[in-house]
Amino acid sequence: MSEEVNCGPSCAVKARPASTRCITLDREENYTMKHLAFSLMLFFLIAAPSSASAADAKPDPSQYTIAVHVSASKYAPPVDRGEEVLTVTIDGKHYKILGGTRGHGLIAPGDYHARLSNDERKTPYESERSFEFLFPDGSTRRFDVIAQSE
Repeated sequence: MSEEVNCGPSCAVKARPASTRCITLDREENYTMKHLAFSLMLFFLIAAPSSASAADAKPDPSQYTIAVHVSASKYAPPVDRGEEVLTVTIDGKHYKILGGTRGHGLIAPGDYHARLSNDERKTPYESERSFEFLFPDGSTRRFDVIAQSE
């Protein structure tokens, strides 16, 4: 009562009870599975630790040489967007800058250090600027200039 059953291109076996199945992978599928497993292993061994160390890297305070005085802060409308507007003085010029609060509260007025993270000058009379603030705990936040005056 045993007859030969073809389970696929690379498997020919004798008939088995209905409770068992014949599962085989042809060579191409087997290669694909091994390749996927190897790729995942490489990712977790190489990419994951390097991204974790990049996230743990503290910014270099010597790069934050611009003195910024924050005189006021308020949430930008609509308030639920999670952005704040700071009124600041940098090198004697007054700016309003916009940045995300990222779940934090408003920045307290006071003196901070920053660096210029973007300074695009399209013409002699137009510019797009962004500052990255460094806080005492080592965290940073980026703020875009939205208004300026002397």
